[in-house]
Amino acid sequence: MPRRSCCALIGLIVLLAITPAAHSAPNLIRCFPMVPSIGDCLQGRFAQYWAANGGLSVFGYPTTPLFDANTGDVQAQMLERNRVEYHPDLAPPYDILLGRLGEDLLIKHGRNWRAEPLGIPQAGCWWVDTTHHAVCDQAPTAGFLSYYRSHGLDLGDPGVSERESLALFGYPLTEPRPETNATGDTVLTQWFERARFEWHPELSEPYRVLLGLLGREAWGNAPPPPPSQRPAPASIPDVNITPTTAGTAPSTPSATPTMTTIAATPSASPTALANDDQALIDRMAGLVDTLHQQAGCAPFKRDVRLDQAAQGHADDIALHQRIDHIGTDGATLRQRLDRVGYPYGSSASESIGVWNAPEDVVHNWMDEPSDGPHRLNITNCQYTDNGFGLGYSVDGRHWWVMDISSERQ
Repeated sequence: MPRRSCCALIGLIVLLAITPAAHSAPNLIRCFPMVPSIGDCLQGRFAQYWAANGGLSVFGYPTTPLFDANTGDVQAQMLERNRVEYHPDLAPPYDILLGRLGEDLLIKHGRNWRAEPLGIPQAGCWWVDTTHHAVCDQAPTAGFLSYYRSHGLDLGDPGVSERESLALFGYPLTEPRPETNATGDTVLTQWFERARFEWHPELSEPYRVLLGLLGREAWGNAPPPPPSQRPAPASIPDVNITPTTAGTAPSTPSATPTMTTIAATPSASPTALANDDQALIDRMAGLVDTLHQQAGCAPFKRDVRLDQAAQGHADDIALHQRIDHIGTDGATLRQRLDRVGYPYGSSASESIGVWNAPEDVVHNWMDEPSDGPHRLNITNCQYTDNGFGLGYSVDGRHWWVMDISSERQ
């Protein structure tokens, strides 16, 4: 079984092990117990859709429970960046639709996008005659156009087709211009039917384009809705979609999403109940602590702040299936520890393992010479605190993160 290790800043280390993909589970549950502010879970078809079409970076965390919409048998759930709706009257894979929150929020803010200044065709840009706006890159091979074309709902087309990108984001409704977002940052911004693109040149490539938190902004300060008393729609088996050529664009953006459907590639992550995740994490923590004490060290102390930092990074690297100690938002380990309020001392370190069983991960960390970096992260007595995170990628792999440090004295 091939594996690979590498080192990063402040002695950070990583291990990759390739495992066979798991089969999709009939009723997935994806919870986020290590993110204190996120108390809701994604279930069944919603969890499958979230994982298969971009996960955290595209949709964000769930911000409400699953609730009954105002029309028919539709169930819905708010996510940080959009609203997902389940329509049981539509056959899979056309049963999940996205809200048009970009246009909804513009209306809420009193902005008539049809009265916004129009754009002009430009070389190297995608000109959308339907809305008379252009989508361009802000830097060579980086920016709104590159991001738009590299993301989309899975409709079964090779690569990412224009119709798949259109299904996810919709048409552009404005030209790019500086705007102040909900966090108080003034950034170059362009609105789409179902998204808002923000340009952050201070972040590392390819993470300079971030999506606005439209779901949070649309819900605002309203109280959470009553949870649906009906079961969540179950995830579905493989659905084969024959790629088709995108049709001619309508003369105006439609009132409902024109192509907000997916080819439901299986979300291969296993059923991820919060209790099951915690049991796996506790197993790893126990193994690491035993080895730490066998090396003559005092027992590790589990720190909820380190757990939070590790879980956030585990979700990030699992979503993007990339081994890196720099998060997709450009944050280093030390910056992540700052965010959770952990006052680290002179050193902090992070180990990443991609293997399903915690025993396999720990065994491979320890399967090094006595001065090996993974082994030292466990046996070095200067480290007193640790925290763990576990994320799942859509191919069924478990992505483990262990953060270790000592508090500043």
